[in-house]
Amino acid sequence: AGGTLAWSFLSSGLVDRIRMYIAPALLGGERAMGIFSGPGVETLEKRISITNLRRFSCGEDLVLEGCPCLPD
Repeated sequence: AGGTLAWSFLSSGLVDRIRMYIAPALLGGERAMGIFSGPGVETLEKRISITNLRRFSCGEDLVLEGCPCLPD
C-alpha cells in the first residue's frame, strides 16, 4: 500500500495502533516518499495526536508506538 491509502485509513479512524521507527541515518531529497500522502492537516487543532505512547529500542533504532487520536 502507498501513502495515499495509508492516509485514507488513518484519517478515517480505521487505524488503532501506529508504530514509527527512528533510525540513526538521514535520507531524503526531492523524490523521497513519505509515509502518508494526502491533504494533510492544516492546523494544530486538526492534528492527529498519538496517545498511550510507548518508547523502546530495536537494534540501533528508536521505536515509538501508540494509538492515533483523531480530533473531535
